[in-house]
Amino acid sequence: MTSSPTPVLEPGRLYLAHDRVICVSCAGVTALYTGVTIGGAPVVPVVVADVTEWAGYDLGPLLCEGGHLEASLDPALALVTTAIEGAEEQKA
Repeated sequence: MTSSPTPVLEPGRLYLAHDRVICVSCAGVTALYTGVTIGGAPVVPVVVADVTEWAGYDLGPLLCEGGHLEASLDPALALVTTAIEGAEEQKA
């Protein structure tokens, strides 16, 4: 009997993979199931400091590569991840 692998990335979260911002829909299979890209870069969750730094560059909203999710900070400076209207549903 074989078991199905379990994804290690969670839907509804943004992740940094070297110089890329990804979600489960953007992630390759290797990253989705191991937490490491096929090139060996660790995949780590986006945190408040990442969103704050991004805002300082004035590059617009912090979105995943596929435009599925956006990260922002709420008034209490807590991380909020929002699905982009019209984007494909997040699946893992």
